[in-house]
Amino acid sequence: MAISGIKDLCSINSAPEHRLPVETIINEYDESLIQQSIVDELNRGGQVFFLHNRVQSINIIHNQLKKLIPNAKIKIAHGQMNENDLEKTMISFAKREIDILCCTTIIESGLDLPNVNTLIVNNAHKFGLSQLYQLRGRVGRSIKQAYSYFLIPKSTILTPQSEKRLQALKESVELGSGYKIAMRDLEIRGTGNILGKEQSGHVITIGLHLYSKLISEAKKYLTTDDNPILNNNIKNPLPILNMDIKSGLTNEYIKEDKMKFELYRQLSICDQIEDVDKVTNNITDRFGIMNQEAKNLILNTKIQILSANININSINKNKNDLTIRFHSQIGGAKNVLLKSFNNAKLSRSNEIIIKLQDVNSWANEIFNILKKIEGIKNK
Repeated sequence: MAISGIKDLCSINSAPEHRLPVETIINEYDESLIQQSIVDELNRGGQVFFLHNRVQSINIIHNQLKKLIPNAKIKIAHGQMNENDLEKTMISFAKREIDILCCTTIIESGLDLPNVNTLIVNNAHKFGLSQLYQLRGRVGRSIKQAYSYFLIPKSTILTPQSEKRLQALKESVELGSGYKIAMRDLEIRGTGNILGKEQSGHVITIGLHLYSKLISEAKKYLTTDDNPILNNNIKNPLPILNMDIKSGLTNEYIKEDKMKFELYRQLSICDQIEDVDKVTNNITDRFGIMNQEAKNLILNTKIQILSANININSINKNKNDLTIRFHSQIGGAKNVLLKSFNNAKLSRSNEIIIKLQDVNSWANEIFNILKKIEGIKNK
């Protein structure tokens, strides 16, 4: 609701002074790693959260930790404990009388313990992304470097969603990345109904950006007089281009699929030629001079934007014939169009055929033709 403008969104981008990002390690369950990470923390005078979110087996984990770190003071904390016992344990831990707190997600919020700078989460694949991010925030609350270990049982086959969650957590390590995590979580889970109980769904089928755009437009139509249905001003679909030209971001130019998808997304949301130029500059700054396929992609994008702006339904190139079909009848613009282009003719009330003159760079010629039509339309 916030990203679509229904609710207000405030973000704090400046971190507390001298605060360091929490180093995030994702690994298989390894007793030697657990032992070493705890010993390192205790040797520098710190304390440790060891999170195991199963009350039924937390005593087993407690005994394993005792064997690994026999000299450490270890206590258990979970929500099913007697209230007084739990309070005593937490106060003792806050007073630094306990070295390791073997606990459940009861520590997830409300704790600010600057001396606790190592977190170990067992069975991390069973947690949600936002929950993992919240748990990681329990450490790193001082100027010391903090560490978070997210452990997965050996031989566990992760589901695609679990893998995405852990990867997103590892990538979002900078301070103040909560908004980024929330957006990624929304993409992974999908969105359900904005109002109501169903708060997860299949946003991935249309993409988060398109989903947000649809919600934003719906909000605009409901809160202003600019209602396209009432005003008979519904946007036309994107023009269909049939020009037989190879275009795209090839592996020779950009190797990373993730980066290619992001650049395709950026181009897909451009509404103006100037927006395409900005994306083009970013691409060339990062990857150098474009190959022909990438140049064709940029030109195709510009042609599509121009076509949409001048009410074109489709563009079809057949040898030297360029057929431009409009959504509505050409009407009074017929004579102006025929005079503006040599060898042009009307084939239908909403269709014009123009003979292309430049055999070698016809794509650029098409762009120039559309610019000319745009000029006629704006007169």
